[in-house]
Amino acid sequence: MWQVFKKQGEDMDKKFVFIFVSVFLLCAGLARALDFTAALSPITNTANMFEQAKYELSIHNSLNQQDIYTLDFISDPTWSITTDPASDYFTGMIVPAEQTKTTTIILKPNIAMTYGAYEIKLNIKSAATGLEQQVRVPVVVTVPDQQQQYAMTMTLAADVPAEVDPRQPMKITISVENKMPVKRSGLKVAVKDALGLVNQEQNISVDPLGKNVFDINIEFNPIQSPAADILTISLLTANDELIKRIDNKNFDIIAYSPLNESESVRRSFLKTTTTITVSNSGNAPGTKLVARKVGFFQNIFLKTTPTAKWVEINGKRYLGWQVTVPPQSAVQIIMAVSFRGLVLLLVVIVLLVTAYFYLKPPIEVRKRAGITKTREGGISELKVILNVKNTSSKSIQDVKVVDSVPDIADIEENFQAGTIKPDNITKNIANGTLVKWNLGRFEAHEERVISYRIKSKLTIIGYFRLHSAVVKFISNNKESKVRSNSVQLHIKKEEFGLE
Repeated sequence: MWQVFKKQGEDMDKKFVFIFVSVFLLCAGLARALDFTAALSPITNTANMFEQAKYELSIHNSLNQQDIYTLDFISDPTWSITTDPASDYFTGMIVPAEQTKTTTIILKPNIAMTYGAYEIKLNIKSAATGLEQQVRVPVVVTVPDQQQQYAMTMTLAADVPAEVDPRQPMKITISVENKMPVKRSGLKVAVKDALGLVNQEQNISVDPLGKNVFDINIEFNPIQSPAADILTISLLTANDELIKRIDNKNFDIIAYSPLNESESVRRSFLKTTTTITVSNSGNAPGTKLVARKVGFFQNIFLKTTPTAKWVEINGKRYLGWQVTVPPQSAVQIIMAVSFRGLVLLLVVIVLLVTAYFYLKPPIEVRKRAGITKTREGGISELKVILNVKNTSSKSIQDVKVVDSVPDIADIEENFQAGTIKPDNITKNIANGTLVKWNLGRFEAHEERVISYRIKSKLTIIGYFRLHSAVVKFISNNKESKVRSNSVQLHIKKEEFGLE
């Protein structure tokens, strides 16, 4: 009996040991299997020849040491597979101890595939433990839309000039290339600019595996102001869906200012007016030096608007104007040479001379005086001479001469032979002594000389003045009179040694 129990006990010990070992090995395997964990989440799980599928893969390292995990996709070459960063796929993911690292898996079919669901197997292997885990990556191959196909299989290029003269059409050369073996129809190219000056479209088609090169000519307003502009060139479908676009094609609308100079001359009485017109048919202001040769005599009577300045050109002097003309405008310079002022001056002179000879009295009288005797350094006797002349070509009737002698002196009544004696000598308290001569008729251009002497009552020192003589006469049946000049004599004390 005991032998039986003993044998049964030995059998139970063996079973216990087997179970213990089995459990230990299972736990060890589970522990090794849990050295790392991998989790996959889709970002976008659809793909085609023009669209990529993306997934986020996270690996957690449970070891207390750094580990490297290699990624091995079990697939055929129909798939293009990479990671971001690419080093995670080619050299493995380096994950520090007890940390998690994430990478992005990118999938795209290399060829056209049947549309539907696919599954790609990914083996992840630990370099430290040699353990592997397998992750299944589900991906759906979709039908690419037309815009995607066009965008991936067509190219757009454009040649835009750097500078544009708005007077000339702007030529843009555009090239559209089709990389697919099917014809692309119903396309159009749109050209627009940043300033709103350009908005032009052209319908096109492209042959299979062909290229369509064409020109678009853009017209500008010829007087468009200078500016920097930017073109945008777009390739569109018939539904105005964007396929390709070229941005930031810079060009400049250049400035130009052709200045044309014309001249017109208008002549009037004794005046010549020259109008110089400088016109600018451009789109920007222009500056020009306008010069004209002017003679010395002409320059005396020249007036310009605006005021001119002397300039030297090739060693010669010219009248010049520096003019700035705004776009689409004109500036006028006026040169006026007028002899009217000169002629008017001459006419005035002639009239004055004529008036002088016409209006001046026909009788001229001139009075002179000389010192004949002195006393005690002063004047004691004078001789007075009157020259009376008929300056006209007609005879003058009833000529009378009246002269006055200051009351400080007396007239010498002892007249010399040949001297015209006065007809009357009258004392006058207010005017001194009045001496009168009746000369009667004067023939044309006849002249007579009257002389007399006066003696001073007292010695005259310093200034002594004789008043004007008066001549009365009948001319053109009208009585007139003229006055002679007055006479002033001066005796200096120094001449006689007086203090």
